[in-house]
Amino acid sequence: MHTSPQKLDCVIIGAGPAGLSAAMELAAMQHAVRIFDTGAVPPASGSDRARLLSRLQAEAIHHGVRISSSVVHRIEKIVGGDFFCFSGDEAIRARTVLLALDCADAQPLPAGFRLAIRRGAIRQCPLCDGSVAAGKRVAVVGNDTRSVGEALYLNHFASSIALLTLGRPLRFADHDRAALREAGIPTLQDAIVRVDVAKGGNASLHLRNGAIRRYDALYAIPGDDTGIDLVRCLGPEFDDEGLLEVNGEGRTSIAGLYATGAAACAPKPAAVTAKAIHCSL
Repeated sequence: MHTSPQKLDCVIIGAGPAGLSAAMELAAMQHAVRIFDTGAVPPASGSDRARLLSRLQAEAIHHGVRISSSVVHRIEKIVGGDFFCFSGDEAIRARTVLLALDCADAQPLPAGFRLAIRRGAIRQCPLCDGSVAAGKRVAVVGNDTRSVGEALYLNHFASSIALLTLGRPLRFADHDRAALREAGIPTLQDAIVRVDVAKGGNASLHLRNGAIRRYDALYAIPGDDTGIDLVRCLGPEFDDEGLLEVNGEGRTSIAGLYATGAAACAPKPAAVTAKAIHCSL
């Protein structure tokens, strides 16, 4: 792990229109800004959204904004009020963090997934009932550090285990990858289009490439795929729908943490939130 030498004024999570717009506003006010991707599936080449993002990215780079294709897998608040954002084996220090998510950052679950959860076919607490996996073929669904930990834990019980990402990019560090390799746990990044559950609880996962993988037990780590889980450990306030509570400027209950777009319960325009960040620095 190495720490970037420059302390940034703001790290923005979300390289969509909301994040890019906020970044340009902050860069125009002479702030050091870096944008990270959320790991969402990119828009189809040639689509209106793809063309819009291309124009915004070019303009942001022209303003001096650094855009990283890597994802942030952990955020910590440190003594003094700054944040450390961890991406791969890099630790980036920033005075503020803006979670700027667009609706496209929230990826739909495969067909049959929610039904399987309601039927109890997909378990959500490996620590509670990991022994159920004893001697079985097990799959853990997730793409972050927490999912790696659960897969390593269940590996003590299962006859075989795999980590499935639903086609999303990996959101964990190199040492996590090394731990999975050492334990012999494969990471499967094929997109899952459908989940079928038999009467006995066995699950068949239909992949986008046409293949079918069968498991005796599935574990899905609770949480969402919009990036909000990144800041959950910081302790911000959420509304009843699980969105971040923000004030009229996009500030959360955590000093230095802001949210706009699909992450916030009442999102403010990116320009408004960017100005609030500017005034706080």
